[in-house]
Amino acid sequence: MSKPAIQLSPERHAQVYAIGQALGGLTYAEAVGRMVNAEIEKGTIGPDLQGIDITATEEGLALSFDGQPAVLFSKTGVSTLANDLREFATKGHVAQIQLNVGHNYKIERKGSGVLLTLPLVGGVTKPFAFDLAHDLANLLEQKLAT
Repeated sequence: MSKPAIQLSPERHAQVYAIGQALGGLTYAEAVGRMVNAEIEKGTIGPDLQGIDITATEEGLALSFDGQPAVLFSKTGVSTLANDLREFATKGHVAQIQLNVGHNYKIERKGSGVLLTLPLVGGVTKPFAFDLAHDLANLLEQKLAT
């Protein structure tokens, strides 16, 4: 997927910056993410993330990236993945990489985000900004609960 860019007028850019500062010094991407999440909470748009397919199974969830074959997760595996995503996407987290052989994934901390690889060996790696990693963790738990 390409990296889309949003063109803003200087006035709107300053407003997004002000929102980020008012919310605790968020980056532009995090400020926009907060605005998007506010619209999700209102029901304006759904919580799904482009390129990520999450399907309920009897055992838990099937998760795939960008149309690739799905990786099956037990309910425990979904909870573990969601917790690991949140942990790796939290500022100040020290570990750089985690291989979860039992649940068949790898998480790496890279710059201002995390890389998630499914399945562990020969899988697809998808990058997530920290706020999107939190959103994915929430989405996994929501899908598991339904």
